[in-house]
Amino acid sequence: MGAYLTRKEYMDGKGSFNDYYGQFADTMRRQCAEFWASSGLTWDKLRALRVADKHLNNLGYIHGVRWLDAMDRWVKAHSSTIARIRKSIDGTAMYSLSDGACILKTYVYKVLDDEGEGN
Repeated sequence: MGAYLTRKEYMDGKGSFNDYYGQFADTMRRQCAEFWASSGLTWDKLRALRVADKHLNNLGYIHGVRWLDAMDRWVKAHSSTIARIRKSIDGTAMYSLSDGACILKTYVYKVLDDEGEGN
């Protein structure tokens, strides 16, 4: 990942949501892919959900489990990786559950955008 976009720079408008969280999604590509592969949601379904809501706030349930619960388990399972990346970018290992949601959603955005299906 060359030069990092810090959270402060992102919050100051010097980069986009996808620029900032894309740094995590790129580094955690395998972990993100495994989450979505086990989610029961196909790429066609994720594409349709994104067309309906470009921010994917409509995920609801994954295999009968609330999206937030599934994502919470993923964040806990990968907390050391998220903290390590955050520390290398921002100098602090602190992160929140919402960071996990942003990382996982950004991975979907990047995959769909790479297919030419972006917003």
